[in-house]
Amino acid sequence: MPKKKRYRSNSTGNSSGYNSGGSTGYSSSTHSGNGGGNGGGGRSRGGRRPNRRRRAPGNTNSNEHFPEPQVDENGEIPLLEFVGLLEMHPNGYGFLRSNDSNYSRERTDPFVPGTMIEKFGLRQGVCIRAMMQQARRQQGPRVREIIDVDGLKPEEYVNVKNFDDDKALTPINPEQWLNLEIGQEPITNRIIDLLAPLGK
Repeated sequence: MPKKKRYRSNSTGNSSGYNSGGSTGYSSSTHSGNGGGNGGGGRSRGGRRPNRRRRAPGNTNSNEHFPEPQVDENGEIPLLEFVGLLEMHPNGYGFLRSNDSNYSRERTDPFVPGTMIEKFGLRQGVCIRAMMQQARRQQGPRVREIIDVDGLKPEEYVNVKNFDDDKALTPINPEQWLNLEIGQEPITNRIIDLLAPLGK
């Protein structure tokens, strides 16, 4: 391929050639440097990519939180009684929160499986008295048997109507008016009878 002829002058040609050549050379080196830097940075980040899998707080199992359970003479883990309020999880299982910890979340709260919740129709906030068992392999305690739910046997609690379901409840209108007025004083009772009468 034939070379293009260049015409240089003593005054403007040198500076123009120097500027254009220098500018072009400087610019190309700068861009190549950036490209190399970015590429090098990408390789550096690729080689030293941090581990994005972070452990959620409260999900780590260690000997400090879950010591090995004590076993009886037969080598079995004994059952212990536990009373607490049921806190439901969106995935269907739950945990029993104890009054001793002011019903706050503790790693030692027994786990309630979803199959047991579905079987007895357990609901959020019910008081459960159950038998729990410490699990092996550094896992938390687990409910093995439910004694009662809000003072009822689990088989009886299944028949309790759900107050969140309006169709399951039967409305009862009052038939007898409770008259709170007992005289001229106090006038508050008279106002209640006029504005918000009570009945049974």
